[in-house]
Amino acid sequence: MSQPHRPAPPPPPVRKGQVQAFEAMGSYKAKRDCELSFEEGDILFVLDRTDANWWQAKIDNKTGYIPSNYVSSDNVKNAHH
Repeated sequence: MSQPHRPAPPPPPVRKGQVQAFEAMGSYKAKRDCELSFEEGDILFVLDRTDANWWQAKIDNKTGYIPSNYVSSDNVKNAHH
């Protein structure tokens, strides 16, 4: 017996204590000490999206700001932080 195909439920809203994981669409070289460098395909854990253009993110053990237009909102994942 096959089960009817149902679409996946929408992702849960971001709650306090959660971060969202975004995939880098391109490489970025930090120009200031407060920014993060990353490579295309890296997974960046976004901690703060208060500013529409510069988000605070974490990769490995480093935290800093990334340009929001370098990451894809496709396949966003919520993770506990």
